[in-house]
Amino acid sequence: FGDGEVDTIENCEIFTKGHGIIIGHDYQGGSINLIENCTLENSDWNTNPLVFVKKSGAIETIKGCNIIHHDSSAISVNEATGHIGAIDGGSYIGGGSYGSAITSGGTIDHVLSGIFIGGWDAIYNRGNINTISGGSFFGNESALTNGGAIDSLEGGYYKTATNSNWIVVEDGSTCTSPEGYNLSTVPMRPSDFDGKEGFYHFGETADITWAVEGQESITDKF
Repeated sequence: FGDGEVDTIENCEIFTKGHGIIIGHDYQGGSINLIENCTLENSDWNTNPLVFVKKSGAIETIKGCNIIHHDSSAISVNEATGHIGAIDGGSYIGGGSYGSAITSGGTIDHVLSGIFIGGWDAIYNRGNINTISGGSFFGNESALTNGGAIDSLEGGYYKTATNSNWIVVEDGSTCTSPEGYNLSTVPMRPSDFDGKEGFYHFGETADITWAVEGQESITDKF
């Protein structure tokens, strides 16, 4: 759509060998108000993100979509001037060895909910994310990699194939959370939350210390 203005894209199925939706132009921005209940999938092995926010393009809300890339990022915000208002619900899969569900060098206001799966990490942020308040995140190497700024990390479920590096904060980046919020040290069980077994919950935690006779005490965060 380049520098055009689009109100709503909804209930679509888009299958492509390249990009699915591009908003933004080399010299000025375009905007999409809402992408809702759409399926996007690529049918070829390439590195073109399916939803591509280019330059100063903007998408206000992506809601309840199913976006699957077999070899790269499902959603990409390319430049610091690019913007997504909110991602709310749906599933987003970035495939290949280094794919991410979301790669962003711009601004994302809110990640509210959804399923995010990446071949390397679920989210790679090198820009600014205002809040992450929900969602489940799985990556083979990292669930969430922050190389920029996250103003408020306050929720979500995180899992990796290595059972480590759930949330990676790179040198020189910032990640802030409300007081008392941490990543749990014990993964979820099926009886805790069906479908989230093996995930570690991020949120308000309480410390519980286990004292076993003859052994050092252990403190876990729940």
